Formats: sequence, C-alpha cells, structure tokens
Amino acid sequence: MLATLTPCKTDVAILFVGIPDAHDVLRFPSNAPEAGFPGLHVTLQPALGVGEQLTQALSGFLGVDVGRHLEVNATFADELKPATGPAATLYVAVLRMSGVVAEPAWPSLPDVLRSLPRDKGRVPYLRSWQVLTGGYQLNTKAASLEEALKHLRD
Repeated sequence: MLATLTPCKTDVAILFVGIPDAHDVLRFPSNAPEAGFPGLHVTLQPALGVGEQLTQALSGFLGVDVGRHLEVNATFADELKPATGPAATLYVAVLRMSGVVAEPAWPSLPDVLRSLPRDKGRVPYLRSWQVLTGGYQLNTKAASLEEALKHLRD
C-alpha cells in the first residue's frame, strides 16, 4: 500500500496513525504537540519515498520495525497550512501489529478533535475520521427535513 501513496507536495508530512490500545480503542501518538497539529511530524528527504519515510518515522518512534504492518490510506493526503511555520501534508494510517499496544496517555480520536481549534486546520482531521471509519469515499446525499416530510405524506 505504501508504494501507491499520494505524492507529498510539502516538505513536512504528518502521520496520523491509530494504534489500538488494550481495549481496541485507536489512540494517536504525537511527537510535536507544540506544533498544534497532532501526529508524527516527519521532515521529508526528497530522494526517498514518502511511504518509506513514514514507516521509518513510526518504527523509530515505537522502537520496533513496523514494516508491512503499517496500513496507510493511499488515497488520502490533505494539506495543512498553519498560521506560522511550514505547510504539512496529513497522511492517515492504522497500525495493527502483535505486541504493539497504544499507550493509554495517547489521545483517542474524539480527544484529538476536541483539542483542535474550531478553524480550517480542524477539517483535515475531520476528514481523517471519515477515512478511518470507511466513509471517505462514499457518495452520500443528505435529505432536508422538508423533503423527507414530503415523501412521508405521499
């Protein structure tokens, strides 16, 4: 899956990776909480592939080779533009690997979303929620209350 990742348009990538804890709740580690954007921040080297660098960053953070166990969504890459500092590209992944259990101190997805300011920087993380729940590629149509009532009356 890593070979087909969307190319990174920025010099910094953020790996927003869910790792199950002891209760199978996805938790999201972060190596730069002061940056304002949760996840593992990776300064990319142009000569190496994005997927390889994300895998190396997570392996280094956890102290174990995650290799083929890291599942990065190949169709999702969303650009984040902070008020200060360089732009970054958000990648979403899940790691399910025997022997790797998330720390209880790492935030869950609801914790992450609550901690983000209610501005444009929050939108990529809301989209990542859709990716993690499998709804990002769905083409759904929401009906208005008036339209639903019209069909109920008919």
